[in-house]
Amino acid sequence: MTLKALPKIDYAAHPLYGGMFEPNPVLGAQMQAALAPLIERTAKDEHARVERFGYRYGCCDALTRELAEQGSATRQLPAAAIDAIHAAARSRLELLQGQLRAAAAAGERSKKKTAWKVVDIGCELWTTVDQALRDMGLFEATATVFGAPAAKLRSMNVLVNYPDPDWITRLFRDVEVGAPPTGGLHFDPDHRCSTKMVLYLNDVGPEQGPFSIVPGSHRWDERSQDRIYRSAFDRLGTVVRSAKWRKRFLSLPAEMQTKAEFGSDMIPGSPEAEALLEAEQVMTGPRGQLNMFNPDAIHRGANVTVGERHAMLIYIDPAWPAN
Repeated sequence: MTLKALPKIDYAAHPLYGGMFEPNPVLGAQMQAALAPLIERTAKDEHARVERFGYRYGCCDALTRELAEQGSATRQLPAAAIDAIHAAARSRLELLQGQLRAAAAAGERSKKKTAWKVVDIGCELWTTVDQALRDMGLFEATATVFGAPAAKLRSMNVLVNYPDPDWITRLFRDVEVGAPPTGGLHFDPDHRCSTKMVLYLNDVGPEQGPFSIVPGSHRWDERSQDRIYRSAFDRLGTVVRSAKWRKRFLSLPAEMQTKAEFGSDMIPGSPEAEALLEAEQVMTGPRGQLNMFNPDAIHRGANVTVGERHAMLIYIDPAWPAN
C-alpha cells in the first residue's frame, strides 16, 4: 500500500475510543463550540498562506528541489560552524542537563520546560546560528521555495532529551497499553510557511531519538478542510488522550474526528500504519547534521532509549513586504 493522503482513523471502531465510549451530544456540542473559533482562525491562516504562496513551490538547485519536492533535505555543517554553535550553546545544554537530572532524582516525568530552552534574539548563540545558516545559503533557499523576496530567522530552541519510558507506555493513562510503532507522527498545526530544522549537537543514532520524516507528505491533502480540522483540534491543546478527552473527541461529527498528531492513535499492523512506517525516513547522523523540512510534512522525533540527544530546533520564515 502506498499512501497519497493523510491517514483516516475510524474512531468509532477504535478499541480505545468507540470501543470504550458512546458519543455524547452535549459533549459534542461543547467541543464544536470550543473548536469553532480555532477553525475560523486556522482557515484565515490558510487563506493568507494561499494568497501569498499558493503552494507554488519553487526551486533553482539541488537543495531547493529537495525541499520543494520531498519536503526535506539533510546537510552537514562545516566543522568550524558546528564547533562555534556548540560552544555558544554549552551553558544552555548544561542548564537543561541539570534540570533533567533533578527531575529524574525527584521521580518526575520529563516536561518541555525542563528539556527545552528558548534562545533570545540577538544573543551570541542566535547570531552564531544566523551566520552559519546564512553562509549555507538557507535564507535564500527558503525564499526560493516559498516564492518570497527574502527570508529571516524566526526562532530557535535548545533541547536535551534523556530516556523517558513513559513516552512509550503512558499515552493512554487510564489503560495499560503501549504506544503504537507510529506513535508521535504528526504535522505542525500552525499553517504558516516555514523551513524548520533539527540540528544535532551530538551524534544521533537509532537509540538517541533521531528525527524522521515521510517524504512528500507535505503535499498530501494540501488546502483541504481536513487539514484545517486537524490543526484546529491540536491548537485546542487537547492532544492528551485521557478518558475525558477521548470521550469528547468521539462526540464530534465523524468528519471532525481527525488530528494533526494522529500517529499515536493508529492501529498497529493496519495497512495505513505499515505504509507510513515503510515510507518514513529516519535521519540518524553525526554532530552537525542539519535536518531541514517543511512542517506540513509528517514527521516526529523518536524516543531516546540510550544516552542523550542534544539538538536545536530552528525556524526560518519567508519574508514578504508588509501590506
